[in-house]
Amino acid sequence: MDHQEAQKRLGSLLEHLCDTFNVPYPDEFALCGRLTTTAGLFKASPSRFLKGRITISKKYLDLNGYTAAAETLRHEFAHHYLFHKYSHISNFRERFRKSGHTEEFKAFCVQVGGKMNTQMCGEEYARHACTNYVKSEYKWKYICKCGEFLTKTKRAYSLKELKKYQCRVCHTTMTQEMKEAIT
Repeated sequence: MDHQEAQKRLGSLLEHLCDTFNVPYPDEFALCGRLTTTAGLFKASPSRFLKGRITISKKYLDLNGYTAAAETLRHEFAHHYLFHKYSHISNFRERFRKSGHTEEFKAFCVQVGGKMNTQMCGEEYARHACTNYVKSEYKWKYICKCGEFLTKTKRAYSLKELKKYQCRVCHTTMTQEMKEAIT
């Protein structure tokens, strides 16, 4: 399934959830290629006029498929729902805290069919745990001439100055290779 089709289907699911639980549709729903370390994100707005934003990672969708992305959407919807449930609270931090990973959140997340990571769910909700994660890829690898020392980094750009990267064994300056060159 391509990203456009997935966004349509996930958008329809989100509309259905909003209608079912009588909460406003978020200001924005999107698949995002920039989410590379998390499956999804609910971003609340401190403004009483804005309803927040739900984002699902394209990378997560590509790695784990539509069903896993739909479970993540349900998880993010649980945050959205609780944030609006407590809209009577004027203190934004308190309202945001109540929409976090509380026991009420976990129960509602399970009710709507969402998944939680294993560290968050605890024993009570262990059967609703998800072990699908977005794994970061290393972009650069630094190697010394003797081959004894190797380090990897997630940095997206090349370092122009490598003087501070020296081998602990032979003390030569490291060379860098881009991810595509790594075998």
